[in-house]
This record gives sequence, structure tokens and C-alpha cells, in this order.
Amino acid sequence: MISAGIGDINRGFMKRAVKITMTLLIPVLCMAEGSGDFSQSFFPATFPGFVSFKNKDYDTALKQVLEDSIVEDTIQRIFRLATIHHRQGDYSKSLFLYRLAAQNNSVVAPLAFKFIGDIEFEQGRVSNSLTAYKAALVYRMPQKYRHHIFGKIRSALENDSTGLINADWLGEYRKWAAPQVKTVTPVLVLSDTVDTMVNKGNWRAVDSLLDTVQLKGADGCRIARIVLRADSQNNISGNNLLSLASAAVSSCKDWKTANALLNRIADKKGGLKTVPEGKYLYLRAQVSYELGRFEDAIKYYKKIESRFGPDANVLMNLARSYRKLGKEVEADKWYERHVKEYPSHSRNLEILWHLGWRKEDERKIGEAKAIYKTIYTKYPKSSRRDESYLRHALCDFRIEKYDSALSVLDDYIKKNPFSPIKYSVSYWKGKCLLALNKTSEAKKVFSGIHSVEPYDYYAHRSRQMLSLLGDTADFQLDTTSGLRRAFEWIDSISPVKEKKELSLDDSADYVCGVYLVSIGETALAEMFLENLEGSFPANLRLQLELAMLYYAGDSPAQAYRVSRRLTWRIPEESRGRMPVALYRFLYPPYFADIIEAQAAEHNVDPYLVSAVIRQESIFNPSIKSPVGAIGLMQIMPYTGKYIAEKVDVAYTNDSLVCPIYNIRFGTWYIRELLDQFNENVVLALASYNGGPHNAQKWYNSNKEEEYDLFIEDIAFSETRGYVKKVLANYWTYRILAGNPDFAYSAIKK
Repeated sequence: MISAGIGDINRGFMKRAVKITMTLLIPVLCMAEGSGDFSQSFFPATFPGFVSFKNKDYDTALKQVLEDSIVEDTIQRIFRLATIHHRQGDYSKSLFLYRLAAQNNSVVAPLAFKFIGDIEFEQGRVSNSLTAYKAALVYRMPQKYRHHIFGKIRSALENDSTGLINADWLGEYRKWAAPQVKTVTPVLVLSDTVDTMVNKGNWRAVDSLLDTVQLKGADGCRIARIVLRADSQNNISGNNLLSLASAAVSSCKDWKTANALLNRIADKKGGLKTVPEGKYLYLRAQVSYELGRFEDAIKYYKKIESRFGPDANVLMNLARSYRKLGKEVEADKWYERHVKEYPSHSRNLEILWHLGWRKEDERKIGEAKAIYKTIYTKYPKSSRRDESYLRHALCDFRIEKYDSALSVLDDYIKKNPFSPIKYSVSYWKGKCLLALNKTSEAKKVFSGIHSVEPYDYYAHRSRQMLSLLGDTADFQLDTTSGLRRAFEWIDSISPVKEKKELSLDDSADYVCGVYLVSIGETALAEMFLENLEGSFPANLRLQLELAMLYYAGDSPAQAYRVSRRLTWRIPEESRGRMPVALYRFLYPPYFADIIEAQAAEHNVDPYLVSAVIRQESIFNPSIKSPVGAIGLMQIMPYTGKYIAEKVDVAYTNDSLVCPIYNIRFGTWYIRELLDQFNENVVLALASYNGGPHNAQKWYNSNKEEEYDLFIEDIAFSETRGYVKKVLANYWTYRILAGNPDFAYSAIKK
């Protein structure tokens, strides 16, 4: 929708508005720009009065905003003053100032009217709030923000529709609201019928009903439980018991109920003769596996295999069952049979990858090499293809066939010059050359790696190798301080031909985002700014400005997200010359005061803690993983409770989203792992991600290996990558912390 008043804001005004916004930010963020004192001129960065506002000290915030002498955007000052008065409870002043902002700037009007509507609603003037929301919707805005206002309208209408529910201007809202209405789940008629029959003891009717219906969903699961609980005399036929067991498995994964129902079939006189043998055995094997009864699962799967032939799922599940029992050799036999019997099966790639690892573990290097070669030749487009080349080369390296390893690596580099694993391949090429006493060639390879992307894991390892060889290989860092230098550098390396200028609407969204960040409304600001992040990837200056903006608004997760994407877009040939200002965004010392205090208490390197946080949560205190890990250091609730008891603090559901507690718990846990593994950082990190039991297993299998091979032989792909990334973070933080312009402790969160 086009704003009714947007026509009065010509392109020149919008360019001026953006310029004014950044002119406001830069002096505030860089009070001493040009002085060369980066740590004082740029960090900590904030809007005048923002810290006081965040701490709910609104009187001080008001004073600081009024005393600010660097004001070129009067509308923004009015907008921020309106917000402060709102928080102080001075609603009349707040409403006056929001209206003043809306009347004088149609770009900011949808923000001002939204907050006017909020105040009116808070004061119980629902009709007035709807009028304000109506005024906001006249203007152009991102869809998410429009939907946010629709949510406000819904709340207002639920309190007092005042006859407006059928108003014409609410037509768009009604279209949005219709799918939002939750439908009432229908009564589970079938299970209620069964329940009634069971209560009357009419088992013949229940059995007849089950003969004619298809059990599915929550209804089928409920019926299975009803019958199991009430039928003490085993009145239901074997076929229907099998259907109920199948429903318990497929509908709600109730393995115990399914197992009990299957037992009823076995206990029933002649029961096994009345059910399909294959279906019964397969369900029995599946349930046994899920209940952890792997020996029983193997027994049933083998019966199926012997009577019905080598079904692919049966072969796979036999292998998995043996693996669960720790019988890897037996498991491999069934994996190999799966590959032989079903050569085109989609699962074979992962089976081959697993078998390759197993052969390496058993030091059957020739067999492992053959498997890896099969993967990258037979599956040239697979996700394992690149890694298989590297594993093939590592097999040769392991048995000191360095020329053979070089041949594989060179072949890969020739075919894949832009590979995502090119640094690891090049690094191992350097290691092979070094092993062949071709030191000068090895140095050249290592130098080429570390100079391109200095913060990569293999770049760090290359510098460490060069140092051992007597060469000086410093971390590439432009130490010229000041934000101006960062912008000059960004402009100098930006791909001009790909750069896209902001449109009038984009510029308006930018201004709205700045205004919202300045009052701590980052979630609303993202509704306006997210398009700028995604639609202007080559506009590196804009991306840096967005990172600055989020940082100024005390939004570390968002600032880091933008900064990380920014560095991905920096041309590869330029990454080795990044100024320190960008590293402050890319490796931010967020929460440094908490980290340093906890690190000192538990004798852990604070840079290691920051490195873990950077990888685990991208500095988002409230992030939650799919498996339930929470907060900055991604701690599982049961682990949090365990640690809370150890450190003698109360644990609540909110503990893990609180940075102080999350960092305290995570740092304590790192210390426990370091103690467990005799200060071995690699094993501690592998344990943090993959579990102590697995870390110990990897150590026991590979403890005689040299450092690089040990890390490459961490069996879980996720953990192997995690260890490399956290080590790279750690080493980078340590190097940056030695630079006076980085000032790790300067930011206090």
C-alpha cells in the first residue's frame, strides 16, 4: 500500500534522511573519530540515554537526551522523547510528541501511530486505539509490521468492537484474521464409543467394531491404551491386537503399549497362528529395538531374513542393532550385505562412508582407500564426495605414502579449484610436502593458506607450522583504528558492478529501523531491516551500517549475524587485510565482563569461553536448539540443574536464558571437562559437543596419532567441524586480544 502522504517526501529528502541518520550515529558512536583511539571512539557504542533507558532509569535517560548537543534529526529526538515519557507514565506528553512526529514526517508516521494506539489501548480507550491503528495502516510498511498491527487490532476488538467489526477499513484485517482462528478439535467419537462398550463389558462388540475400522492418529492410540488397560481376559482377537499394537507405534510411538499388546498375541492360545507372521515379527523387532532390547531385535530380524529374504530395512536394522551392542564387526557384515544386495539403494552412500571409517579404525587402510574411492567415483554429486577425496589422501598419509597422498590431493585441487574444503586439502598437501622434506614448497603452500582467510582453522594451523619451521607468519590485520577507516576499506573492496542503490521505500525502511532500534524495539526494527540484509548483499557499506545499528541498539545476536554475513561477501582476495574495526564485529567481546569473572573463578581462558559462545549461539541469549539446548553456551536443562546443584545456586526455568547463569554454568562445565581430560582443550571441546564418553572413545582409539590426524579422526562430522571452528575462534580471539585497538574488556553487557 502506498502512503497517502509519501508523495511529499521526494527522493532528495529521503537521501537526506538517511544521511542525517548516519550522521547522527557516527558522531555518537565515534566521538573521537580520527583520533586513532579506536577502543574509546567506537566502543561502547550507544544512542544518547540508551543505557539508562534500557536500565529503566527513565529520568536519567530523559536528561541525557535533552542534553545531547549533537542533534541533526529533530524528529528522532521527538520520537525518543515520546517513548521515554510513555515509559514514565506521562501519557499526555507522550501522545503529543508521537502525534507531532507523525504530523511532520510521513515515513515515521506508521511507527508513531502504532505507539499512539498502544497507549490508548493501555488507557482503556479502545475506540481511540483502533483509530490510531487505522491511521498507521494507511502508510506503506513491510508485511510483517502490518501483521503486527493486525495483532494489535485483534486485541482491541476482543475487548471492545464498538460496532467497528464490519467497518470497510477492516477488510484487509479480516482476511488476515480468518486463518488465525483456531478450529476446535472434533470429539474423538470412535474411542468414546469403544470406551463406552468396554465399560459395559461388551467385548464382542468391541472386537467386531475393530474388524471394520481403520485405527489412526490420537484416536487409534487412545483405543489401544483403553483395550490394554481393561481387557484382563484377553478377549480381543489376535489380528485386532496386532492392529492396536501397530496404531500405538505409528500414531504415538508408545512402545510399551505396543509391546504389551504383542505379548497378548503370544500369550493367546493359537494367537500367533491368527496373525500375519511377517508383520508380527517386524513389529516385534521394531518395538524391541526402541525399548533397547537389541538382542531380541536381532533374533526377530534374523527370523524375518531367514523366512522372507534379505529385505533392505531388515539388513539395515540388523546392522544398527549390532552397533548398539558394540559389536562393530558383526554390524559391518550386515552393512556390507546391504550394499551387495541393494547396490542402488539411497542408504548405501552413508553405509559406505561408515564402513570407510571403520576400516580406518581397524587400520585396514587398503580397504578404506577402496571404499573412499568408490564414493567419489560412484557418487560424484554426493555430500560425501569431497570428504572422501580427503580421507583417501589421509589414508596414504597415515601409512607414509606421501607421494600417493599428494597425487590424490593435487587431482582434487585441479578438478575443484573453488571447493568448500580447499583450505583443508591445501593444508594436507603442505603436510605431505613437509614429510617429503620439500620444505620450501610446503612453506609456500602454508603461506598461501594463511594469507587468504587468516581466521580459518587451517590458516591458524598453517601459521603455527610456519612458525615451527622458523618463518614469521603474522596474523594479517590492518590496525589502523577508527570507524572511518573501516568504511574507507569497505568502499575500496566493494564490487561496484554488483552494488545496488536503495530505493525510496528501502530508505524509508532504513530510517524506521533506526528509530525503532534507538528505543530498544529491535524485534520491530528487524521487520523493516531484514529486507535490507537480504536484498543488498553486495552493498557492503550498508551491511556494515546495519551491524553498527544493531550494536548501538544493544542487540548482539543481530549485530553478529549481519557482521558474519558481511565477511562472507568480502572478496576472498581482500579478507586478509580486514581492519580491526571489522574484527570487533566478527569476533565481538560481548558479555566480556561476565565471561572474565567466571573464567577467573573457574580458571578457564576467557577467550575459550567467548569462542564457544560464538559457535554455540551466535551471542543470542534466548536461542534454543532443536534438541532443547538453551542460551549462550547451549546448555541442556538437565545439565543446567546438575551444574546448579554443584555451584549451589537455585535453578529455575529461566536460568539458562540469563547470560550470568548460562555463562557461569557453561564455564564450570568447561573446567570439569578440562579436569577430566588433563587440560586437553581438543578433547574438552569434543566432549562439549559430542559427549564425554565419545571423546574418551576417540582418544583411546587415536591417542598415538599426531595432532592434525587426531582432530581429523574425530568420528562425528558435526563434532569434528565444531572442534575446528571453536579452535579457530579461540586462536583468533587470543591474537586479537593482543592488539591494543581490540580491547576485549571494553564492552560491558
